[in-house]
Amino acid sequence: MRVNSLLNRVGLGIVACITASIFALPIVFGAGAPGAGESIDQLYDKVKKEGGKLTIYAALSARSMEVILPAFLKRFPAVTLDHIDATADQLLARITTEARGGRTLGDVFGGALPYMAQISDQKLLAPLALPEAAAYPAQMKSDFWVATDTQFYITGWNTNLVKKGEEPKNFEDLAHVRWKNSLMGEPRDFQMLIGFAKRKYGSDDKAIELLKKIAANQVEFHKGIRSWRSSWWRASVPCALPAMRTIFRPA
Repeated sequence: MRVNSLLNRVGLGIVACITASIFALPIVFGAGAPGAGESIDQLYDKVKKEGGKLTIYAALSARSMEVILPAFLKRFPAVTLDHIDATADQLLARITTEARGGRTLGDVFGGALPYMAQISDQKLLAPLALPEAAAYPAQMKSDFWVATDTQFYITGWNTNLVKKGEEPKNFEDLAHVRWKNSLMGEPRDFQMLIGFAKRKYGSDDKAIELLKKIAANQVEFHKGIRSWRSSWWRASVPCALPAMRTIFRPA
């Protein structure tokens, strides 16, 4: 038995979850899940006997690594953490390569819905049973994952370039012609379309219509959130679409 079970129980898998909780997912792959009815302390006792090591495949921000991993180690000092940090694409490629070679090195994978679908199709997931997830709404969990944070998609603006009172009040404002050539975004944020269509409007057509109007303002795209943020901070672009805020759920 690998000691991924302990990690499962305390929810250290990292997940990206859209505003409306449509999309989410820390994924456990490899060995078995915790036994039914086991407490955290009982599970931890097993881990100590096994000389436990947890290997986490997840892209974590610098702030997350400063807060989450030390808090885990303080609570479970007998556990050794091996955190593999890379983009979700790189991590998934690594997991797939290892699986093809008959090796399971990771215990937990943190990623979002598209990666969940890919790793699920390859049957690399183990069932996940978390009593702590009982209070979560259905869209925040499944038999194979549980959401550990919520990522809100919002609009941000440069206060040096946008006067007080002229900032956008909502996403619809970004369709106005005054924002032409004044927007920057990440081209892969399809979660916004899902959120608008399924939660805000309840209509695919209305969501598509809004994004087409915003696109007509010639959004400047930068692929990769780190590249996008760096470019926005350096560039003289008034508004960013979206600027994301991640909220971690209590452990």
